[in-house]
Amino acid sequence: AYALAYPSWHMSTSPFYIFHSNFPLVFLNLNPTFSVGKSVKGRELWVMAIGIHPDEHVPGILEFKYVGNMHGNEVVGRSMLISLIRLLLSNYGQDSRITHLIKTTRIHIMPSMNPDGFEIADMTDATGILGRQNAHEVDLNRNFPSRFKDSDGSTTEPETQAVIDWLKKEQFVLSANLHGGALVANYPFDDSDSGGGYSACPDDALFRELALTYSRYHARMRAGDNCGEHFPKGITNGNAWYSVSGGMQDYNYVFEDCFEITLELGCDKYPEPSRLPDYWQENRQSLLEFLSAVHHGIGGFVVGEEGGEGVPGSVITVRGIDKSIKSSSEGEYMRLLTPGEYALRAEAGDLKSKWVTFNLPPGTHIKYNFTLYSNESKWNEPETYIYSAPEPDEDVVEIKPRITEKIVIIDEEDGDEVAGGLTFRITQHGDSTAPIGEAITVIVNGETTKRAEANEVEIPIMAPSTVEFTSASYYKATKYVSGKEKETVEVHLHPLPTVMGYHSHEEMLDVFHTLLKSCPGIAKTQDIGTSVKGKLLRVLKLSAEFSHNEKNNDRYNQEIKLVGGIHGNEVIGRESLIQLATYMCKAYGNDDFITKLIHTTDIHFHPSMNPDGFEIADYDDPLKGRANANNVDLNRNFPDHWGTAKGSGQHDPVQPETEALMNYTTSHWFTTSISLHGGSLVACYPFDGTENHRPGYSKSPDDATFIYLAKSYASAHPRMWKGEELCDGDRFPDGISNGADWYSLYGGMQDWNYMTAKVFEITIEMGCRKYPRELDLLQAYRDHYPALLAHIANSKQGFYGNVTDTAGNPIRSVNISSEDLGIPIQSRPDGQYWRVAAPGSYAITFSAEGYQPHVHHVTVGKVNWRVLPEPLDIQLLYASGTDVDVRDAEVWGSRVKRYVIAGTVCVLIIAGALVFAAFRAKRKQQHQAANDIEARVLINSDSEDE
Repeated sequence: AYALAYPSWHMSTSPFYIFHSNFPLVFLNLNPTFSVGKSVKGRELWVMAIGIHPDEHVPGILEFKYVGNMHGNEVVGRSMLISLIRLLLSNYGQDSRITHLIKTTRIHIMPSMNPDGFEIADMTDATGILGRQNAHEVDLNRNFPSRFKDSDGSTTEPETQAVIDWLKKEQFVLSANLHGGALVANYPFDDSDSGGGYSACPDDALFRELALTYSRYHARMRAGDNCGEHFPKGITNGNAWYSVSGGMQDYNYVFEDCFEITLELGCDKYPEPSRLPDYWQENRQSLLEFLSAVHHGIGGFVVGEEGGEGVPGSVITVRGIDKSIKSSSEGEYMRLLTPGEYALRAEAGDLKSKWVTFNLPPGTHIKYNFTLYSNESKWNEPETYIYSAPEPDEDVVEIKPRITEKIVIIDEEDGDEVAGGLTFRITQHGDSTAPIGEAITVIVNGETTKRAEANEVEIPIMAPSTVEFTSASYYKATKYVSGKEKETVEVHLHPLPTVMGYHSHEEMLDVFHTLLKSCPGIAKTQDIGTSVKGKLLRVLKLSAEFSHNEKNNDRYNQEIKLVGGIHGNEVIGRESLIQLATYMCKAYGNDDFITKLIHTTDIHFHPSMNPDGFEIADYDDPLKGRANANNVDLNRNFPDHWGTAKGSGQHDPVQPETEALMNYTTSHWFTTSISLHGGSLVACYPFDGTENHRPGYSKSPDDATFIYLAKSYASAHPRMWKGEELCDGDRFPDGISNGADWYSLYGGMQDWNYMTAKVFEITIEMGCRKYPRELDLLQAYRDHYPALLAHIANSKQGFYGNVTDTAGNPIRSVNISSEDLGIPIQSRPDGQYWRVAAPGSYAITFSAEGYQPHVHHVTVGKVNWRVLPEPLDIQLLYASGTDVDVRDAEVWGSRVKRYVIAGTVCVLIIAGALVFAAFRAKRKQQHQAANDIEARVLINSDSEDE
């Protein structure tokens, strides 16, 4: 079984190690392994090239490289590149994006440039020096030719020379050099002729974007505060950090036209192997995104005026950028650029092309061939290139390897291997034959068992268990098993989105319409009102009550709501709810956790409470679109139990969006709610206002429960719980804050939900930027979706059940209160109740008019999704202890009605019986009289005969 670790040089760079019997022979034609030279001690400097033509350069296919372990004791990059090779190979033919990259790029990966240094590096070396240099004790990242002076006075080392020769042989376009000891993406220049400080290269804007391409998909790197240093957005100019002369990064750019950045992957240069899975999860997406950037620019061929042959060594110039590149021996070129308008020209000696103007869209590779002319009149003829997107590449090769792996668990007492177990087949949702192709963490009953890279995994489970499967590119999958299953357990992982954009209001409604069709058993929509401008305020409800297979009368169903976009320009919550609803809809029925959530919870999604504001919002304007179309802040527009405060906005009439939400809330029995905002990173809880209308901690009666709910959300977010997000200097211990303790507001939705509707609502600020760019939206969702699911699950925190009378009839409006809890709640018309409560012991009083109060002591533990606690069903006695006393009007009225009907039927039956009896008696008398007359006639007749 493959595991992330530190294999020796021989194991990690052998041409056959990467396969290690885990990949079929069909991959051999995709990735030949070759050596570009040898180290001081004779170790081969192995490179693996991955592509459909990996043995040689083919015109039209771009050259890219990753280099790791230049400093032998900085080992994380080495492991990441070995994992990347496996990811690329196992997803070829399965993942359309990776397949396209392999078909259009020749990807060179050198896991270890300094194998001699790696062989002597020591994880316990506190100095962080042992193994950094090569066997000649030369720092290879100070050994390349410099643009200002010789490297460090030493001769060029064999490892350095091998890389230089490799660069001159291949025409690399883009590259990254993987290091350790910090967490930042570093870009040229690394040195300067004037000492320290920012040393911008001619392509400074491009290099900043390339560095951001890596950091924006790496959550910790992007945060910028790591290893005791601060790098805004996780990037830095090299010389602005510290000066390096003779570095490989600058050599690539200045001398070889290869755009290279340096990636520092972590504070520890040589971390424990057990931490490598976390490093891989952090870096996997960034590695792919940076690789994809090789296709962002303008490329093609430079050809002669006659014959159309490629012109080698042609100089390609971009007007306004003091850096030209040269075409290859075939006349091929690729000029990386950021999106925008550019004028380019090619020239070779006395031959020149026209100046051609391009408008380069984001993420685009424009293909254009320059023609060189000898006639000077041609040189100055302007030309504008009109770009049209090419047809998508649908030619995907079907390669579906099958891998089986056994996970071994050792008994702690006797040290023997646990026998038996279950086999789990792990595939992509929607394709039962498509493997995942990346490391999967297997978690059994909350304990991480093993990381696996297999299509089928055998796990020794002999008792009821919760088994979770997590992977960097997929949502977590959960299976509840008895341990006695005889068949292979199918596990379907749902891919996380790789691209996210903003939905217009109409597009959001279309998504809901699609979900209604694809999930008819659990999805329904309801239009709860309209905005000021008449846009539909639509709610999507996911619930098993719509399923024909669900016994609705047996469900203890809870209702919760998730609301986004109350401020139209705070958009992360809006898009996150659309994505989350889509995922839960698809996962229902094949993921046990999601299925159980929907079976026991009616989940109401209201992504866009303020669609008019969203329509005009602009990511460059922090205020535009915040208020509704009447310029009213909807989060200051709710009735407030504190009374109107100056500047609260409560003098405004209740807006249609506010009224729609209030009516919808009071017509349901919601227990919890969440309101999604933007502008900071924190989970807030009531109260938002104070009695004296001054800022300060405003404690609600249910403060402990609210703190529990807020912490549950923050702890499930990768950064919120740290409380260190620098949004205008805000710091929040544990990632939570009492609303008024941060700043006070009046007329807010959160306080209204709690005090008026008895709904436990918290407010989530989802990020520093209210309206992030689409590129940052994806990472924000990936950070928040686990916390959103955790909130839905934790809405079950507390106790629940039914309240009935002695005959089993439900009692509505039962007051459920406790001196240890805050506001009382009431039972629903069907007698059900849900009371959210933090873990603890409580004395709960159940009381209703006409019934004897009942006190029950309950201990609330942390919610366990494997087995929910048994419902706390309560039976109330009538106030006098008899069945004829005053009782609940609705139940008593129903009974009286039944008794009257039954009594009437009985009276009618008895009356009918009496009438029938009288009729029979009369008939009998008539019959007897007739018989008497007949007898007398016969007697008289006999007398006459005598």
